[in-house]
Amino acid sequence: MTRYSWILTLCLLLANPVLADDLEAYRLGEACDDPELAPGYSLPGPGLGRQMLPGLPPAGTAHVGLPMAMYLPLFQPRHAPAWPGNLKKLQILGGRAVDAMGQSALEDSGERTGQLKLSATTLWTRVDQPFGESPDGGDLKRGGAGQQLMLAPVSEVPVPGQRRVLLEPLAHSNGELADIPPLLADAASARELSAELGVRDETEARAVLRWARGLPPAQGDVTAPWRLGAILHSQPVVVDYGPDPAGAEGARLRRILFGTQWGFLHMIADGGGGAEGREIFAYLPRQYLGNLAVLSQVQANTVNFVHGLDGSPVVLRRDVDGDGRIEPVAGDWVRVAFGMRRGGRGYQMLDITDPDGPPRLLWRIRPQGDYARLGLGFSKPVSGRVLYEDGEREVLIFGAGYHGGRDGEGKPLGKDAADDPDPVGNAILVVDAATGKLVWQASANTSGSAAPAHRQPAMRHSIPSQVAVLRNHRGLIYRAYLGDSGGQVWRVDLPPGREPGQRERYWRARLFADLGELGGAPRLRRFFHAPAVFQARDTAGTPFDGIVLASGNQAQPLDLQGRDYLFYLRDYQVGPTAGNVTPIDAEALPDLADCAHDIPLCRSGRQAGWKMALEGPGEKGLSRPHLAGGRLWLTSYLPPQRREDCERSPGRNRLYRLQLLDEGPPARVRMLTLAPGLPASIARVGWQAWVPAGPVPVDWLPEMPPEGADDASLPRQLLPAAVRRLVPLYWRDLERE
Repeated sequence: MTRYSWILTLCLLLANPVLADDLEAYRLGEACDDPELAPGYSLPGPGLGRQMLPGLPPAGTAHVGLPMAMYLPLFQPRHAPAWPGNLKKLQILGGRAVDAMGQSALEDSGERTGQLKLSATTLWTRVDQPFGESPDGGDLKRGGAGQQLMLAPVSEVPVPGQRRVLLEPLAHSNGELADIPPLLADAASARELSAELGVRDETEARAVLRWARGLPPAQGDVTAPWRLGAILHSQPVVVDYGPDPAGAEGARLRRILFGTQWGFLHMIADGGGGAEGREIFAYLPRQYLGNLAVLSQVQANTVNFVHGLDGSPVVLRRDVDGDGRIEPVAGDWVRVAFGMRRGGRGYQMLDITDPDGPPRLLWRIRPQGDYARLGLGFSKPVSGRVLYEDGEREVLIFGAGYHGGRDGEGKPLGKDAADDPDPVGNAILVVDAATGKLVWQASANTSGSAAPAHRQPAMRHSIPSQVAVLRNHRGLIYRAYLGDSGGQVWRVDLPPGREPGQRERYWRARLFADLGELGGAPRLRRFFHAPAVFQARDTAGTPFDGIVLASGNQAQPLDLQGRDYLFYLRDYQVGPTAGNVTPIDAEALPDLADCAHDIPLCRSGRQAGWKMALEGPGEKGLSRPHLAGGRLWLTSYLPPQRREDCERSPGRNRLYRLQLLDEGPPARVRMLTLAPGLPASIARVGWQAWVPAGPVPVDWLPEMPPEGADDASLPRQLLPAAVRRLVPLYWRDLERE
């Protein structure tokens, strides 16, 4: 039986891990003027990938003491258009991050809470080589994958064993695997690419290409440029290929994927051949060729900032026999899809089945034809299987993106400027993961679409949010929820079925809630992150879908005028072919503060839900809520209270914990102010949760520490969930019988 699995990105953003010597760069004003680069926004953060060791129980068992890898994506603001970056590795032991010396690696108090300690020596650092003096924690250009990349041999025309820099092919047919050519820096390549690079002559073109490959722009120079760009919003993803044949017993062969401000998608090794931290490849989509002349400073900088490959990768992994090993001879494969986020409109899928070889291009979609409504690729795709007419299909589901950016004169566009309806981005797309072909879409205007489509006139606003999906007992997606940039919440019904015209007849997008206008707010409320969705029953035993999401304008994090909320909504139409709904109005939802004084107000049978105001001036929910063991966790952001304060303070994080006992209001709400900077979502790690801006005080931990936990009296960032018992389940597959 073929098995599909999706490697979840266990990567998140630390709260304000800006290096101490970087703070001066923020005084340039770039962070205050660019909505996407506000202080503390998209700062370095860890990715969590389980590091399996001999004799350990399977993933999902709650053991705080298990070692896990943590990957820290970094960037450094500069006066120049090209910001450097790095990726460093730590381990988590006993709920804490430790360095190569076994010492605590993250600050746990003061204004630098959550940042990498200046005294830390990260795991990939080679102290006997250049760029590797120990400790390296206080310097972005020491240690980590950046050091490994600087040590890699490189030339204008590569030979085996040298750095692999690749360029998206010019011509390609979607659904067919195609080799990706190298990006060369010879005279012939300079002539061929001069127009796309936007330079004046071949001499400039060659200088730009040398810089892109990691060589000095001119021959004869002895100082090579830093070779790794800033990792801003792209959250690294860890890919597990199975046991590491070159490692110790129990070691895993892992690769880490992420995009950078310079436009490259990088794959970094962690295990295999003993070269941890080495680059496997750097892949450049062709649309970023025009940025290279500015980034390399071969041409004068005419823009404030250049956005590159800003989207987070999504990995699809096929393991035919389910043995945990990727074996191409058995039909196994690994693929990665990614959008451009603030860096552009479009998505691509690469095949990365060979952990040490070059990728191959499978498909790419651009804002034309069926995809004419694509906006900026903010919405991270969700992968899964759907069923219609001719069988099951592996698909990607995502919003059509964000309508923003700047025009040729530097003026903000779309939702970066106002609340007007959006001409692009206002659609929900279901895409065939194997071919890139549009399977179905919902949009306000479906004219010209060759694929089945559902016209939804109320879909006026662009959709940057990721979807949250529900699956049936066979693992098929049948429903999704997501919000948009106008404060609306959508329910997407994709009921499985083999009837002719299944998609046209039954697949629908319905307006579930309209939460954009509430309390005289000066602008519409925005949803940039996926909701948390769960299935439950009320006190009468009636089933419902619970939807929890927080509003907040991520493109304007410093705004102090708006009022944002945590919303809890209930959908009682749980059937796969549910009918029309009456949209929930924000004004009709009881406020949690009122519920505290009038308990029946929020327990009135089939109540639509409740709302909780984020009461700090300008406080915003800029992360996805997390549910674990009946607890709801949420991080929010409280901006500095004066515009000029952004030069000195990036604002504060807040952590909320709510105990959801039933369909009524939470029994208790706790709020804790954490480290400076914008927040990251709580991440699920087995049956535990990682708090990005911790550590959390001991009185926030469960009353009884988990069995075998060390230093249980100390605060920590890796928190056990309230439920710690494994329950065996058995079932019969009647269809197969």
